[in-house]
Amino acid sequence: MRRMVMVVALGVWLASCTIPPAQYSVPTPRLNTFMVMIERDYDTVWSALVDHLSQSSFGIDSFEKSSGLIVVSFSGSPDTFVDCGNWSREGSPAPYIQRLLLQRGPVSLQGKMNISVYKMKEAITRVRVNARYILTADWTIDEELFSSNTWTFDTGSSDSALVQEEMFRKYPRTCRPSYELESSILKAVQEISALSS
Repeated sequence: MRRMVMVVALGVWLASCTIPPAQYSVPTPRLNTFMVMIERDYDTVWSALVDHLSQSSFGIDSFEKSSGLIVVSFSGSPDTFVDCGNWSREGSPAPYIQRLLLQRGPVSLQGKMNISVYKMKEAITRVRVNARYILTADWTIDEELFSSNTWTFDTGSSDSALVQEEMFRKYPRTCRPSYELESSILKAVQEISALSS
């Protein structure tokens, strides 16, 4: 009887020490528009776009006014420009990047962006943004690399990877754009074009 009580007590104690399972939710797809129509002529919009990019942290790789294409490189804060869903073990959920990835080791975001400008009519110009994101997250233990994950996705899409969240288990995690990057460029070009006479 005494042995039975000890076994039950041990079972209760172990159950109380069990870490609750993590809750993960994939990022919700967003129906953003990555294109705007601006009621300004092509030259005005092109100048506004070049002006904005030259004053930003983007690196202009190439641009050609005749084709209307600008290619830029970027790097930035992953928790601003990427949405990898929410994660929680207990309590309220928080962004997966902040709650888990940034706690494990270095996380970097780099990519390239194609911005196209197209003359629709004499005073209507279309601007479209399409970015390629490369998100890399490393898990380090005592400054030694334990595991590494890379997500590669474009504007309007997502990518999934198996992430080592425990020593012996991997879980599928999905990342997609937050669209802060695309929106910031389109908004700036609209505002600058509107100010141009």
